[in-house]
Amino acid sequence: MVEEAGGVYLSTPVFGQPAAARAKQLVVVSSGDQGGRERVLPLLQAIGKKVIDVGEDNAKGRSSCLHREQREERETRRITLTSGVSLKLLGNGVLLGAIQLYAEVYALSDAIGFDPAVFHELHRESCLMNPRDIYGRKPLRCARSAELQ
Repeated sequence: MVEEAGGVYLSTPVFGQPAAARAKQLVVVSSGDQGGRERVLPLLQAIGKKVIDVGEDNAKGRSSCLHREQREERETRRITLTSGVSLKLLGNGVLLGAIQLYAEVYALSDAIGFDPAVFHELHRESCLMNPRDIYGRKPLRCARSAELQ
């Protein structure tokens, strides 16, 4: 229907909290039709500090089957994830993992009677703040290392 009207579907998820949106400091991910991405780029740049263009959507390797039991019948639906949604899911996985890790560390700090403010200071002032900045791309070297260097 959209294509029949001359439109295209794009995937443009964002990273950032509401305050970042108000300040136009979002990180915007863009995927889909190249011409469509080029047309909306000025809009995406207007709402974000960075636009990460992940290119054309390619369903190869990005689809999965969902199975749902319905009485005695088995229904199968194929869902295709866009490149933009795939990156959003990966990014959210990192964020959720970090939040869980910090919750566990602060709970441990509390359980052993250690002042969480001291740990927070260490976190803020050391490599714990962003290990990627200190250790670089080492975790990335295992996959597609030639492309990343």
